[in-house]
Amino acid sequence: MAVAVTGDELETIEQTMDKDSLHMYLKVIKWREIVDNKDTLVNGMIKEFLNENEVKKLLNSLKK
Repeated sequence: MAVAVTGDELETIEQTMDKDSLHMYLKVIKWREIVDNKDTLVNGMIKEFLNENEVKKLLNSLKK
């Protein structure tokens, strides 16, 4: 995972399923923390819920 290597905050788009087994798209912020100079913990927090059209738009903008 990139955030564990670089230590930078990372914003990703992830796909998961809700309780009704419907696909959900999430914009997630991830970061790392060092505890007692040991182990890197990668934490994440949902920033935004995206619909399928927003995801397609974002992916198309990356292709250009």
